[in-house]
Amino acid sequence: PVTWSISPGSTSVNENAGTVTFTVTRSSGTSAQTVYVSTVQTEGYTNSGDYTGINSQAVAFAAGQTSR
Repeated sequence: PVTWSISPGSTSVNENAGTVTFTVTRSSGTSAQTVYVSTVQTEGYTNSGDYTGINSQAVAFAAGQTSR
């Protein structure tokens, strides 16, 4: 089975710093696949309008491609 991982481009971000980039990696690139990525607000804080989440954004991988 294919395993997936996601890692941030930075381990911390200052408030109002703009955006965070993530890399999605899969263990095998033998076939084309699409994974859907979502972010959620957690950690018990109130969103004061400075966080915009992602809901079901498609990330398509071509055959042979293992990270995006």
